[in-house]
Amino acid sequence: MVLVSWIFPGARGFVARSETVGPVTAREQPDVAFVGLGESSEHALEMIEQIVHEAACPVVALLQAPDPAFLVEAARRGIFAYIADDDPQGWQNSIEIVLRRFAELGDLKRAFERPTVIERAKGILMERHAVDEEGAFQLLRDHARSTQSTLVDAAQSVVDGTLKTTSDASSTTPGCSRNVGE
Repeated sequence: MVLVSWIFPGARGFVARSETVGPVTAREQPDVAFVGLGESSEHALEMIEQIVHEAACPVVALLQAPDPAFLVEAARRGIFAYIADDDPQGWQNSIEIVLRRFAELGDLKRAFERPTVIERAKGILMERHAVDEEGAFQLLRDHARSTQSTLVDAAQSVVDGTLKTTSDASSTTPGCSRNVGE
């Protein structure tokens, strides 16, 4: 699915005003959003900002000719690329590159979030269950193993407050059974 705010004549898509483009993009979840430099550059920049803020998709600026000042501001607001020609093969190549780079960005974001989520979950477990860091990690690891989930998923459920932990007689926190998010 492709969201199109303004595009060269003959292209198909749907048009959204800048004040509604963010929610529409969030609802429709397109693979990529195209924003063209139509009536005014400020209008296009507002649309870029809304899409980037509201949705998890890359934004590509469509230009009839390169506009360095616009591109600097559009880059600051979050575009992934721009297209300034009418060659369909060039568009296809550009879109493929954008989608690959956006997927790589998502992978990097998740990789950077993993240690943070695990550390936050350990801190919550240490406070809630009066265990040291090693004990908190053991609780996370045991839960991940018993539910056949990843350590990151177990940690995220602790942070979200959705993981219920129980401890057995060998645990450092006997009798503990509660939602750690409380």
